[in-house]
Parts: sequence; C-alpha cells; structure tokens
Amino acid sequence: MQEYNIEEAVLLQYFEGTLDDDAKKAVEHWINDSEENAKIAKDIYYIYWASDVIDTIENVDAQSALEEVNKSIKKRSNRRLLHQVQKAAALLTLPLIAVALYFMMKQDPVEQIIVKSTPGMVAYFDLPDGTTVALNSGSELEYPDRFEGESRNIRLKGEAFFDVKKSDKRFLVNLYDKIQVEAYGTKFNVEAFEKNDFLAVSLVSGSVGVKYRDKNNNKEEIILDEGEKITYSRKNKSLDISSGTIAMDTAWKDGKIVLQNTPLDEVLKQLSKRFDAEFIVKNNKLKEERFTGTFETQHLYLILEHLRISSGIRYLMIEDKNESGKTKEKLKVELY
Repeated sequence: MQEYNIEEAVLLQYFEGTLDDDAKKAVEHWINDSEENAKIAKDIYYIYWASDVIDTIENVDAQSALEEVNKSIKKRSNRRLLHQVQKAAALLTLPLIAVALYFMMKQDPVEQIIVKSTPGMVAYFDLPDGTTVALNSGSELEYPDRFEGESRNIRLKGEAFFDVKKSDKRFLVNLYDKIQVEAYGTKFNVEAFEKNDFLAVSLVSGSVGVKYRDKNNNKEEIILDEGEKITYSRKNKSLDISSGTIAMDTAWKDGKIVLQNTPLDEVLKQLSKRFDAEFIVKNNKLKEERFTGTFETQHLYLILEHLRISSGIRYLMIEDKNESGKTKEKLKVELY
C-alpha cells in the first residue's frame, strides 16, 4: 500500500479549501488510510475551527454594533422595536458563545489511571463510562480519566471481569501480543497474565470479538457466543473454543472457588491467586487428582483439609523467612 506523508500545514490548507483537486484527493486518501490519521486530521480541524472563532471574536466590535442597532431602532416604528432588540442581543451573544466554546475545547490533557490489585485481594471500581470492573489478585488495569474519540481503550495485565456500559463508542481491551477484545455491551471475563503461556476470554452475556494474529501473522477475529470460552496459546498461536466453564471462570469475582472435576494444577492456580500462596508439588502422581466442590468464605487451611480428606493429599505450610528473620508475606505450601 502506498503511504502518504501529510504535513499539518497541508491539512490546514485542506480545511481552508485552498488546495487543488489532486492535493485534496491525496489528503482524503491519507485521512481514510487509518484511524490514527483520521484522529490527527480531526485535531487539526479543531485548531482551524478555534482559530476561525478567535478571528471572528477579534473582528467584532460589540459596542459599535450596539450603537448602530440603537440608531436603527430610533428610526423605525415601535412595532419593530422588539425585533431589533433581539438582533442586538444576538449580535452581542455570538462572541460570548464563541468564547465559551473555545474554552470548552481547551480541556486538560487526558491522564492515564493505573489500578493495581493487592495480591490475595480483588478490587472493584467503575470506569469513566459507567462500566463496572472486578480486578483479580495481582492484576493491573490502565485507562484514561475520560474516553475521547470513537473508542474506549483500556489495557489489562492479569485478570478482570467487565460489565460493559452500552455506548456508541467501541470498548476495546488491549492485551499482550497485540491481542484485543472488543465488547458490544456485555459481561465477560479476561485472564491474561504475562507469566502464563495462554490467555482466556469467557463470555457471560452479550457479544465479544477476540482479535489476534495467526501463525502466518494474519489478523483474525473470533466472535464468541454466550457461555463460550476461548483459550489462546501464545506458543502455537492457536485457539480453542469450549463451553460449560463460565461458573468456574467467573466465581472469583464473588469471592468463590468453584471446582468441577478440576485437575490439581488448575486448583492450585486458583488457590494461589485467591490466597497469594506458592504451592510446591513433591509427588507428581498428585497431578492426576481431580476435585469437585464450591468454596466461599473458607480459609486456605479448611480447603486444604477438604483436599486431604477427599484424596489423601498431605500438606505442609512453611513459614518462609528473609535474611532478617522476619516471615515473608507470601505463604509456601508443600504437597505430598
């Protein structure tokens, strides 16, 4: 694709209408080539519009205009009095409106907000558009203090549940490896920890599209149906779509752990996030074990006791100490 480099001065000439036909076509091609170009052109147009408003303000002599209107009122009949006063008011109000619009456009720059959840805790908050977020343990979400333009862009590292407020603006969750999740007024869960070799998107209701690059680096998008889960392998750049796990995938936001014939590795991942604990499996045969159950407000000790009673797993909680002899905050648990 041929690329065009358009300078700001050329864009100003375009909006002033002083370019020839060939130059106009080149500018329009450049604007339509990408969203970033369209945004730049929009910003230049605002500058042109604001400059035009300022010129209008500077060229209007409100006092002289009022005197001219008053002279005209005296010469005309009384039945035209109200009409002339309205014209004078409009003439005086126009610069004030222009000034107000000018200062409204001069908003403070958009600031980025970063929310980090404490290990072992879940953070709940709202985005500027009214979307509600539950941010899982050890996760990070970055978003602007206000959404501008045609989309609502945010960036996630970790896991979060979104209840998206419906809007004409696109809701985009940006992840690692240039992967995007686009939501269309919906409820969904995203798990995208950078330390993992996979990411997963689970759709509770509504509709979401997952945009990614395949093995050949081609852009692809998969649309999920309600109740479906998509798992993306970072190593193979492949997708797997499944269903029936939504309750397990989203239980954490309500302070629950739901197991449905869940292998031990996955159980320990959930416990690690929930309690900020490190698990060390000493007996690899234990990884063949699977568990079913729902845990709500139980402490880690009670959950480990459930695993011990149901499968015979033995465990040992270790107090890991640093060089000064103080116990580290992160708990270690060995399984035998």
